[in-house]
Amino acid sequence: AEPPKQPRKRAPKKPAAKKSVKSDEEEDEELLELKDRLQKYNLNSSPSDQS
Repeated sequence: AEPPKQPRKRAPKKPAAKKSVKSDEEEDEELLELKDRLQKYNLNSSPSDQS
C-alpha cells in the first residue's frame, strides 16, 4: 500500500510546484509592467512635468 501511494502523491505535487514558480515569475513581470505604465501615465498626465 505504501509504494502506490508515493508515486500518486508525487505526480500532483510536481506540476503544482512548477505552476507556482511560473505564476510567481509572471506576477513579477506583470507588476513591473504595471509600475512602468503607471510611471509613464503619471509623467504624461502631470502638468508640472509637461510644462
